[in-house]
Amino acid sequence: MRCLARVVSIAGLVAGAVGLGACAGPASTVARADLLERLRTGTSPVVLDARTGGEFSRDHVPGARHVGFLRAGSRAEALGIPKDAPIVVYCEHGPRAVLARAELRGAGFGDVRTLEGHMSGWRAAGMPVERGGAAEPRAGEVAGPGSGTPRPAIPGVPPDRASPRR
Repeated sequence: MRCLARVVSIAGLVAGAVGLGACAGPASTVARADLLERLRTGTSPVVLDARTGGEFSRDHVPGARHVGFLRAGSRAEALGIPKDAPIVVYCEHGPRAVLARAELRGAGFGDVRTLEGHMSGWRAAGMPVERGGAAEPRAGEVAGPGSGTPRPAIPGVPPDRASPRR
């Protein structure tokens, strides 16, 4: 029953993504070369990674911040990203970025585009990547030491004193 609920929920997100124009044409994408140039000149939009924390830790676009895809809008709000900031979101191949874009648009972020070719295209084109780095913790979480995986905060215990999740 829980699997059916999850399928229905994801189907709703996809339908919402289409309704919000997340599947729109080329005007909703940013070319890899353009993003790279903007990264090099310090004029890049906010770059958000909609993949899993493990994928993000393995490699990501330089300067990207991890938000995942199911709650990308609330995660971007928690990171303090202004609603009028230009945003480029990507995943490995595209589907999760489309869902994240819909989430972001639904949360009031106005200028949200996807990356041409997503991370697989970025990597295949020989673009620079950053490796490591922890996924952004959610509210009430701290990053697990060395794991790149957020874990629940322990009230009253400084993050550097909490033992890692087993």
